[in-house]
Amino acid sequence: MKIKLATVQFLLLFTCLGCSTKGHYTYKIIHTQGRNIVVYGTIYDANTNLPMPVVSILGPDKKKIAQTDKDGKYKAYLTNGKPSLQASWIGYYHNWTKKFKLLPGDSVHVDFWMKEDLRPLID
Repeated sequence: MKIKLATVQFLLLFTCLGCSTKGHYTYKIIHTQGRNIVVYGTIYDANTNLPMPVVSILGPDKKKIAQTDKDGKYKAYLTNGKPSLQASWIGYYHNWTKKFKLLPGDSVHVDFWMKEDLRPLID
């Protein structure tokens, strides 16, 4: 009985390591022959799976590099080889990626699912 309980506890812990209460993202790196690093993707609401327009995408040094269109899509060109991205919108938790190790010519497709922040605003 103790072995079964330990196995169940391990599986629950292992399953939740990738969980986040503040949203998540997926990515795929594509190697090409261009000079720029291209970052593109779509931002979705995590509860409804609908695309989110007018979301800011921040790149290296927290500078705005793109904004989503009416279909939730964005595209940006970078020169930095180790960017980390952040999706930011009022009323939602900010969503960060890990740092990607990219070379000139690489493209990375990053989709974000943002979770609503229901905490009250404080003056």
